[in-house]
Amino acid sequence: MAAIHDLTQYLGQPEGALAAMIEMVPDMVFVVDPDERILHLNTLAARSIGGTTEQLVGRKQGSLFPPALAQRHSNLIQQVFRTGQVVETETQQELHSRALWIDSRLVPIKATDGRVAAVLGIIRDVSERVSTRESLSMREAFLRAMLDNFPFMVWLKDVNGRFMAI
Repeated sequence: MAAIHDLTQYLGQPEGALAAMIEMVPDMVFVVDPDERILHLNTLAARSIGGTTEQLVGRKQGSLFPPALAQRHSNLIQQVFRTGQVVETETQQELHSRALWIDSRLVPIKATDGRVAAVLGIIRDVSERVSTRESLSMREAFLRAMLDNFPFMVWLKDVNGRFMAI
């Protein structure tokens, strides 16, 4: 909890309230310092990495992932420290022998002097959404190919009789 206490000076929230809010978020949430040491993470994030919050707070994020993935994370985190800008990505990652699509937002936490003191990460597993999007795209391409290659005129209308595809 000491790390949360340090963070409250930047966010102006009582320690317990901030920890409770982070824990309620249905995404993986973490906070790292400029050395990429974990200051805080919620239970969901800890479980996804394969540990508990107590085991992971204080460790460097680079020690928790395979080298290539850790380097990719580090590059994005350091970009936030350098620029002070939010970084958003959607990437496929291998985590515990499972391919996941991850939507991540890395948000600068600024000190009163304006420097980036920490980075807040909000990570969401969007694998199902990406799979659905890909399935719909394939289905649309299939239907378009059928319509384009029928040897006779085909059209689609909505329930109000408006043409949707010809």
